[in-house]
Amino acid sequence: ISNEFKANACFKSSDGQFFFGGKGVNIFYPDSIKTNPYLPEVHLTGLKIFNKIVKIGAADSILHQNISETREITLNPEFNFFTAEYVGLNFTASNNNQYAYKLEGFDNDWINVGTQRFASFTNLDPGTYVFRVKASNNDGLWNEKDTSLIIHVLPPWWKTWWIRTFLISGVTTIVILLFIQRTRSIRSTNRNLEETVYQKTQLITEQNKILTQQQEELAAQNEELIQSQEEISSQRDLVSQHNELLEEEVVKRTRELIEYNQQLEQFAFISAHNLRAPVARILGLGQILDLSKNNPEEKDAIYPKLIHTAQELDSVVKDLNTILELKKNNDTFITAVDLSIVTAMIIQNHEKEIVLTQATITTDFAQVGNLLTVKPYIDSILYNLISNAIKYRHPDRPPVIHIKTERFENEVCLSVSGNGLGVDLSIFREKMFTLYKRFHLHVEGKGMGLYIVKTQMASLGGRIDVESEVDKGTTFKAYFKI
Repeated sequence: ISNEFKANACFKSSDGQFFFGGKGVNIFYPDSIKTNPYLPEVHLTGLKIFNKIVKIGAADSILHQNISETREITLNPEFNFFTAEYVGLNFTASNNNQYAYKLEGFDNDWINVGTQRFASFTNLDPGTYVFRVKASNNDGLWNEKDTSLIIHVLPPWWKTWWIRTFLISGVTTIVILLFIQRTRSIRSTNRNLEETVYQKTQLITEQNKILTQQQEELAAQNEELIQSQEEISSQRDLVSQHNELLEEEVVKRTRELIEYNQQLEQFAFISAHNLRAPVARILGLGQILDLSKNNPEEKDAIYPKLIHTAQELDSVVKDLNTILELKKNNDTFITAVDLSIVTAMIIQNHEKEIVLTQATITTDFAQVGNLLTVKPYIDSILYNLISNAIKYRHPDRPPVIHIKTERFENEVCLSVSGNGLGVDLSIFREKMFTLYKRFHLHVEGKGMGLYIVKTQMASLGGRIDVESEVDKGTTFKAYFKI
């Protein structure tokens, strides 16, 4: 009858029949309960833009027939918030039907949303996407044959091809004009130098004709002329070298700006993606709360979800603040750091996890016991590497972690080795130190630790490397310049 039961209100009859009391009485034979084999089909049921239902066949409507019969739609740039609604056709305990969706071109994996029967999207980049949705029945049996809808998002006018062509043509024209102006300036300078040399040569020639009898003075003047020519030649060489250095500096700065802009674009994209999900859930819960304002029980059930989602959003904002702090050009102080003291403090901070997991941590600082570096950075680097070694331990053995230093010609290597789960580097090496990348999803985490380690090592002028083998362990090697 329902999922609500009274404590101890239960009975088993002599023939094996079960009785449970709650809102009424539920009676059944345990061996008669079978798993529902039916694979539910999924159908699209509605489309909303800015939470308003799109009417079929209206003058300005994007739907000319029912959404369930529509294969593709086209959205104008201003339609930057829309919701697709869907339902799975399984009528046995249909409130337990589960759903998953993904937007190809935006999501790489399926997003499980439980019993939620809608998906909202906002601020999609211009392009073509495929929305796919699938469902499971009340017993968790999934129908892998999904329902799809092709979505074309039109670009705003300033991102159209003719605007891009105009901008590229304008930049190209400016570069050509600057090149022509620079070439003319160099030619003019060369002509002036040649004219100066010619005039001085003519003057000396005339003086030689007049002072043919004054050989000593003529020799001195000739000597002065030769020295003047050498100075002019030397100055010309210096000007040429200076121009080459300036051109190299311009190329270097341009490359750095391009790389920094790419990082900003990637960071903005990831931030928008991580903020989108909790914001969408808060909006959805707010709508449900508005619909349930006359039902106190439903309101009480919605409030904890709103608080949890707000806390999740707060966690994402804190993560973004951490990344932004790393990007600032803060003044840092170089000090002598005792690795034994730093490691002991981090081990003390992890005492609870070490006891719980029966972890063993050993150190070997015989070659290098002190580093001349930024102490907060070395604290953070060691903390993240040791935390990961404990967190991603192997389920069949206690974690064994070894921390060691080695001295090379121009570097000091600080290595942290563990016998944990390991990572397949043939697949994930390029993504190992990128933001929000995780490789063991059964372990709680955010995918920020290794990104912070790499960023701090780069700030110190060092580098980070990794060696790993699946089911055997992982070794991280941080190289610091001497």
